[in-house]
Amino acid sequence: METGRAPIYLDNAATTFPKPPGTLQSMAEMFSRVGASPGRGGHAMAAEAERLVGETRRQLASFLDAPDPDRVVFTSNATDALNLVIQGMANPGDHFVATELDHNSVLRPLHHLAEQGRITFDLARFDDRGFVDPDEIERLIRPNTRAVVVSHASNVIGTIQPIAELGRRCSERMVPLVVDAAQTAGARRFRFADTLGIMEPFGVFETIATLRSKVDLEIEMHAHDDLGLATANTLAACKAGATHVNTTVNGLGERAGNAPLEEVALGLNKLYGMETGLDLAQFPALSEKVAAASGRPVSWQKSVVGEGVFTHEAGIHVDGLLKDPNTYQGFDPREVGRDHKLVVGKHSGSHGIMAAYARMGLTLSPAEARELMPDIRDFAEKAKRSPADHELLFLLQRMIGRSRPEVMH
Repeated sequence: METGRAPIYLDNAATTFPKPPGTLQSMAEMFSRVGASPGRGGHAMAAEAERLVGETRRQLASFLDAPDPDRVVFTSNATDALNLVIQGMANPGDHFVATELDHNSVLRPLHHLAEQGRITFDLARFDDRGFVDPDEIERLIRPNTRAVVVSHASNVIGTIQPIAELGRRCSERMVPLVVDAAQTAGARRFRFADTLGIMEPFGVFETIATLRSKVDLEIEMHAHDDLGLATANTLAACKAGATHVNTTVNGLGERAGNAPLEEVALGLNKLYGMETGLDLAQFPALSEKVAAASGRPVSWQKSVVGEGVFTHEAGIHVDGLLKDPNTYQGFDPREVGRDHKLVVGKHSGSHGIMAAYARMGLTLSPAEARELMPDIRDFAEKAKRSPADHELLFLLQRMIGRSRPEVMH
C-alpha cells in the first residue's frame, strides 16, 4: 500500500526484502546479457549459462565445506528443498526425529506422511532458553530412524542449536542429520588465528579493533603459546572486541599449546570485569582430571593451577602474608579453589619458621626460630626441597638436644 513512506518489512524470516544490491545486479545481468537456460542448447549463451551454474555450485560447495560441487542441488526455495529431502528419504515404516522448534517446512511433510501411515516421528522439546538437548535427540533415535531433522536457528526466537554435537551423535548412530540452514547459511563468525604463535598483544589489539570497526560479525580469537603470549594475546583480543576465544585446560595444544582456559577466564574477570559464567573454584579438579587423562603433568609453577603458585617460602613474603594477605596476593586463592601454603626452606625467616611450627600446634619463640634457621636452610639446600612436618619435628628435637641435653630421651 502506498503511504508515502518506506515500508517497515517484518517478514525477513520468510523472504528477505529488499534484496541485496549484488543479487539485483546479478539477476539483471543474467537476463540482459545471458538469457538462455543451461543445458537447453549448444550456442554461446547456453554455454555461458551452464558455466555460471557450475561456478555457482563450486562457490557454494566451498562456502559450505561440501566435498563435491556436483552434490549441490538448486531448488526453488528452502521449503521446496526440505520437502524434497524428507519425502525423498521416507520409506514405509521409517521413523524421523525433529524438534518442536522446526519450521512448517519440516513439520507439515512429517505430519502429512504420518497421516498417510507411511512414517512415524518424534519431536524433541526445547528448554526455557530455546535450546534442544542433544541427549534427548539421541534418546529418541530408534533402530528404524531414517533421519534427524533440525533447524540450525529458529526464525522466531533466534536460538542456534549445537549442530556439531548433534552431528557427532547422529554419526555415531549411523543416522543422517538434515539441517535447515536457511537462517544461518552465511558468515556468522570470523575466526582470527595466530596459528604460529608469533603475534604480540599490541598488534592483536590493533588488528581485532580494526576488524570490530569494519564488521558486525562475531569475532573469535585463536592463539598459540610459542612465544609465551597466548594468554596476553587472547585478553588483548577480548579487550578490542572479540566475542569468542579458543582455550584449552592447562594450555594443552599443538607445539607450545593454546591459551589456558584457567588463565584467560581469571584474567577476564580480574582485569576487565568480564564474567564468563565459569565456576573458577572448580579449576583445580578440572586441571587434575585433564592432566591425568592426557598424560601431561602440570608444571609446579603453572599459573592458577600449579602446585606451587600459592606456595610461599621467602622470609619477607611470608612475614607480609602473615600480617596482611593482600601484601603478597593479587587475588584471593580461594576464588580458584586454592589456599596459601607457607613452607620453610633456605629462604625462610624466623616468622615463617614460627608459623610452620604453629601449624603443627607448637609455639616457638623468636630466639628458637632464629636458632633453628641454619638447620632448616641446610636441610633444604642438601635435599633440594622443603622439610616435611616430621622432618621439622626432628630438626626441633635435635636443636633441643644440643641446647638442653637433659630433656632428650
